[in-house]
Amino acid sequence: MDFSLSDLNGITLKDLLQLSINYQYKQVGWRAAWVLETVVLANPSHLLAIQNELIESLPIQKDWSSLRSYSKILMELTNPKKSFSLSKEQEEIIIEDTFNWMIDIDCPLAVRCNCMDILYQLSSEHEWIKDELIEQINLFLKTPTPALASRGNKILKRILNS
Repeated sequence: MDFSLSDLNGITLKDLLQLSINYQYKQVGWRAAWVLETVVLANPSHLLAIQNELIESLPIQKDWSSLRSYSKILMELTNPKKSFSLSKEQEEIIIEDTFNWMIDIDCPLAVRCNCMDILYQLSSEHEWIKDELIEQINLFLKTPTPALASRGNKILKRILNS
């Protein structure tokens, strides 16, 4: 889908980010998060405009529907093949929140799988993540869904071959 900032009719990415955190209107929040995801995945350079605010909002975002979009954005942001730069503090926030989401019993499958990818992508800079991720994936694989088994085994294979 080709989607640009001009299609937003004056709404900024920061506006969308703020709307995605708005708990008074939950449906507006997750739809704003989805539009934000759509825009930045269509043109990842737009992510630079909201990178700091997005990362700062991670600890306060509690809506799983919005977190699905956030996790897809974080997969892009942490992709080592991309040229995004994260500070150590930003990496720590992402790691902490991503682990917290992933181990939450209420975490939806799509978010959990995205979290595994995010953490794997950060494991080259933080070697300890690999051991924790292996343990968590093995725990998930005791009672997996097909999608969780597929993603978990794929990441385990990557870890063991790295």
